[in-house]
Amino acid sequence: MRLDKLEALTGQSNFTRWRTTIKRVLKMKKLLDLTVSKQPEPTEADEKLSFELKNIEAVLIMQQLIATDLQWVIQECNTAHEAWTSLHAKYEPSNTITSIYQFKAAMQLVKDDSETMNDFSNRFGVTWSEALNKFSNTNDTLGKSLKPFFESDIIKAGCLLIALPSTYDSIIDNIQTKDTYKYDEIMATLLSLKSSNADSAKALAAINKRSGNNNRGGGSNSSYRKQQNPTGVGKTQPPGKGDCSWCKKHGFPYTGHVHYQCHRLKEHQQQQNNQVDKGKASIAFESAIESGVGLIAHQVSLYPTNSQTGSQTGSALLSHNTDIHQFHA
Repeated sequence: MRLDKLEALTGQSNFTRWRTTIKRVLKMKKLLDLTVSKQPEPTEADEKLSFELKNIEAVLIMQQLIATDLQWVIQECNTAHEAWTSLHAKYEPSNTITSIYQFKAAMQLVKDDSETMNDFSNRFGVTWSEALNKFSNTNDTLGKSLKPFFESDIIKAGCLLIALPSTYDSIIDNIQTKDTYKYDEIMATLLSLKSSNADSAKALAAINKRSGNNNRGGGSNSSYRKQQNPTGVGKTQPPGKGDCSWCKKHGFPYTGHVHYQCHRLKEHQQQQNNQVDKGKASIAFESAIESGVGLIAHQVSLYPTNSQTGSQTGSALLSHNTDIHQFHA
């Protein structure tokens, strides 16, 4: 087994993860028991020599998986258990200082633009689990206080979104969050959206490569290649896979979501629907007013023989209709 392919201990930040790895290696070599627990030294010469050789082998294995500038921590240890104890005293003492370092490591998580979402997902998950494990097994006051913080799935999801760079702002805006949301749901959404964008980039690269090969060949077909939606005044390139066509058209951030997920489009459609409803109500009201005026004219025509009585009746009806109109207005 090649140890150079395994992660080396670099300090407090990856000690918990390194410890899990080294325990597996030592167990495979049948050296774990004498490393993690103190074993009595044999008195017989042959058994004593075998014991010493096993301790030396265990210490050398640990040294191969420790960064060069940290070798001094176990350099003078005589047994594997002494080395194990020294490493824990250095990188995992149960005190406030180590809790601060562990908390700091989790809060400083930031995704790099060059890092894939899968890689960042793994790094975020491991760091968060290490912090929770640390604060679940500590005796210091700060560590105990931080335990419920790292047990909260909502806080974990929030910290995940905070750790994303500004290039993910449009994606975050369009994540369908609820009053209570889950870390796994948000991570699944991020992985699916970025996966579709990556697929689009691969497809575009393949097209460009194929086009470049055809041009270098000098074949006659290259002159007949159709240009796809050439840009010009007032024109834009069509949206790519995973992009919102409506946001692209109206100058908003459009990557990372499609039109049927777009909050801005939904708000725009709702505003249009409200305007249509108001227009219909206005038309209905005007129609009612016109019907009222017609009714007044009809009522006045019923009293042609007595102009005074007809005038009074028409005025009363007109006044009544005017009151109704003012009420609705």
